[in-house]
Amino acid sequence: MRQSLSSLTRWVVAGLFAVIASGASAKHAFVYSNGVFSFFDAPGALDTRPNGINDAGDIVGDSSNGAFVKVGGSFSTIAVPGALNTQALGINNAGQIVGSFTGKDGRIHGFLDTGGAFSTIDVPGAEFTSATGLNDTGQIVGWYTDPLNHCCHPHGFLYSGGTFSTIEPPNSHETRPSDINNAAQIVGAFEETDSSPLGNISTHGYLYTGGTFTTLDQPGAISGHTTADGINDVGQIVGQGYFLNMGPRGFVYADGSFSNFDIGLFPAVPTGINNAGVIVGSAFLPEPSSLVLFSIGLLGLGVAWRRAKREDAAHARAAR
Repeated sequence: MRQSLSSLTRWVVAGLFAVIASGASAKHAFVYSNGVFSFFDAPGALDTRPNGINDAGDIVGDSSNGAFVKVGGSFSTIAVPGALNTQALGINNAGQIVGSFTGKDGRIHGFLDTGGAFSTIDVPGAEFTSATGLNDTGQIVGWYTDPLNHCCHPHGFLYSGGTFSTIEPPNSHETRPSDINNAAQIVGAFEETDSSPLGNISTHGYLYTGGTFTTLDQPGAISGHTTADGINDVGQIVGQGYFLNMGPRGFVYADGSFSNFDIGLFPAVPTGINNAGVIVGSAFLPEPSSLVLFSIGLLGLGVAWRRAKREDAAHARAAR
């Protein structure tokens, strides 16, 4: 019976994960404040992905229905006029929003939205540009590609006082800044290629402070699979690593230490943090039908376990 119980256990566990992975789960947005998770979805959207939050709790992000800004309980659509699609990626305390859009020319451009007035952000000479974060002084970070590598190998930029400057960690061949705080600290991710014959590529998070880059790698994550996505004014950073046993798993980095960020048994991916420590992000959570199957599976496993214990006890008595 022990052998059949082990087999049943494997089938139940495999079946539960198959249910979740096969579409009985959806990507839901969350707000984490004072130890409590609150979930929300953009109206009518199949999935919702928050990308930034300011100190008033206003949230920007993307969904299957397009880019949005959430102010209190109200959602508004963000769409650059004439664009084929729009992404909202960052918001500051003045309510200014940055992101990217695909124009009718087929190219990706950055934008700044100030009270509904859109300004295009293009690094001079670049093929593609995306604005990903901004602070309260109007400094903007993002990435761009040059015409020779229009689809690949982006470079980071800082736009400050009308001037673009390149942000690039040493030995990187691909850099994507994601956020900037009011102290002009920048976080993001970069890729590097090692010296092995295969030229393995690894991704690391980073913190850029006053001309110095600090590499961030989440402990326990697969080597070379960490990104840093958001930072607040006290230097708290949120991001994610990739784990073999669970896929993406979020973290909070503060005072030189990493803390894993999960929703119970389910990994969560935080993407933004404000000065009050309120975190936004998204997570794949099982739908109600999946939870029912999960409960049935656990119930069946418990029944099989109790039956195995009774049969073991009966065999033991017979042996005496």
